[in-house]
Amino acid sequence: MFKRVGLVVAFLVLSFSLSFASTYYIRPDGGTAGQCDGTVDAPYSKDANGKCAWAHPFWALDSKGHWKIKGGDTLIIYPGSYMIGYGAPNTDWCNTNWPWSCRLPALPSGPDKTHPTRLLGADWESGCKQAPELWGTERVQSVLSLEGAKNVMVACLEITDHEACTEMHALSQAACKRDAYPFGKWGKYGIFAPDAQNITLKDLNIHGLANRGIVAYRIKDWDVTNVRIAANGWSGWEGDAGPGQDSANSGTIHFKRVTIEWNGCVEDYPNEEAHKWCWSGYGDGLGTGATSGKWVIEDSVVRYNTSDGLDLLYLKLPGAGPVIIKRSQFYGNAGNQVKVRSSLRLENSIVVGSCSFFKGKDFTYKVDHCRAGGDAVAFSPTVAAENVIVNNTILGQGNVLLMVANDRAPEGVTIKIYNNILYGNGNFFNGGKTGAIWSMYPEKLKAFWAHNILYNVKTLALDKSNLFVDPKLKKPSLFDFDLTLQAGSPAIDAGLPVGYDGVVPAVDITGHPRNVGRGVDVGAYEYSSPSVNNGSTFAAHEESNFDNASDMPNDFDASNNSSNNDFGSEDPNEMYEKGFQDGINYCKTNPEKCGIMISANDNCAYIENDFINIPCIKTENGTYSANLRRVLDSPVELYVLESIY
Repeated sequence: MFKRVGLVVAFLVLSFSLSFASTYYIRPDGGTAGQCDGTVDAPYSKDANGKCAWAHPFWALDSKGHWKIKGGDTLIIYPGSYMIGYGAPNTDWCNTNWPWSCRLPALPSGPDKTHPTRLLGADWESGCKQAPELWGTERVQSVLSLEGAKNVMVACLEITDHEACTEMHALSQAACKRDAYPFGKWGKYGIFAPDAQNITLKDLNIHGLANRGIVAYRIKDWDVTNVRIAANGWSGWEGDAGPGQDSANSGTIHFKRVTIEWNGCVEDYPNEEAHKWCWSGYGDGLGTGATSGKWVIEDSVVRYNTSDGLDLLYLKLPGAGPVIIKRSQFYGNAGNQVKVRSSLRLENSIVVGSCSFFKGKDFTYKVDHCRAGGDAVAFSPTVAAENVIVNNTILGQGNVLLMVANDRAPEGVTIKIYNNILYGNGNFFNGGKTGAIWSMYPEKLKAFWAHNILYNVKTLALDKSNLFVDPKLKKPSLFDFDLTLQAGSPAIDAGLPVGYDGVVPAVDITGHPRNVGRGVDVGAYEYSSPSVNNGSTFAAHEESNFDNASDMPNDFDASNNSSNNDFGSEDPNEMYEKGFQDGINYCKTNPEKCGIMISANDNCAYIENDFINIPCIKTENGTYSANLRRVLDSPVELYVLESIY
């Protein structure tokens, strides 16, 4: 009985708190806390009788620097520029001896996931065309704090500072003043959020901070959408609590349409598009300490960071992974573009390992070019799980395009490498060819290669479904690229079909349907798709569902296409079915049903999906190739001529 009453009381308390959630307003034409109570969206006037907006976020604090708003409340901020730190309105509780503490406290937690505390720019529901600017000053520790907060939404804000410097930069003229007050118009972090759970960040521009853009460790269940994290002096997203400290995240960390760029560089305020004094003090776009959790990254861009782009090397604690990356771009980062431990699914993405991007640039101070070998994709599987690399276009100038550090991998780890373009651009270190793949312990790994195109990489023995030809990309440059397909590209219609083995996606990097023409194109793009404009973010597209059992071809078995050990053993399977000769014989006796008669040496024919490719048709006019399409399975396999070239 006592427990039941306790539950009822708890429910009543929760219901009471939800029913009295309030909305407060900040406007440049608002008033002080003595003039307005912040509850009405109206400017201050003598006739307002206190029912008007506050003029600054600090007026939402009491005289001791604590929030007046409660968990579940909403604080709406109108466009304007609001200084955060010592010298801002209502900061009598601050002190010049430690002005870094003169900051907004952590937002109060919302009652539950469906009733979050919300800090919103006024245009948050209309595309955030004009975000209010919150800028840090006098070495303030953070512009916003979510430390320990639960159930919070922050949307439609610009978070920055007003000084072109990096804290403790190795170059004295680039370093922020930090020896004595006044320190200047700089702030340390954009958002400080250790131990925060059920957080939504949306439509934020976090840039130009002196240290990190976001500090977030021991977090759980975050959704980050339409967020830019740029030109922060040390790194973009810091997930490491420090030596000996617990950094473990959990739940799902979901990024969608996120841009992480130019971190490790100084933003040349007030011109946020200009950068200088780029250095490898740290420089990761996103990095963590030892952590866990599921990480999902969609429709995002990670570029021009002075160390690794995406560094999830320490995703190694129990329950870690998978890491799922879809329709995203990684390029121009000075180390590895993508670095992952645990299991990886990399799909429909562009990875350009242009790790020497910063070399010789006038905005570069000291950068470790192509650190960690400059490998485009480096991953270290730690669990007996499936890893998938499907329909990507991967270029690079490091040691290898795919580096598998599987020294900690148990037996049974597999990698499915389907429908990719792997394009070497020359080795930065020695001028030789870049390797396609390297494994630390190949005997522990089963790699299944099918329908990839490899070009200008070190020799790798694979079966006929993998082509060593120029894929004819429009502009396969490391630094100014267009990776769409030219007309006549061998990648067109050369891939495994949608849904094959449960992994081939239904759309490409732009959201364009895959099954255009006779089949799926190899690489990130379908031939008819436009370029994603060399790194600009692009709209997300939902993939259609696929019933793997209903549409799977039965004439290609990836298990017969594995190359274990040294990734170089010849596969005796020539992708040939005896039914082909039955089809040829049928055509000879029923030419009207085949449309055209051809002759071929069946030793050079091989199956691709529902097609037979015959690259050695000899005629009086020379040797040709042909594609035949299967139209009948019984009583014999019947193929009709689809094309000849």
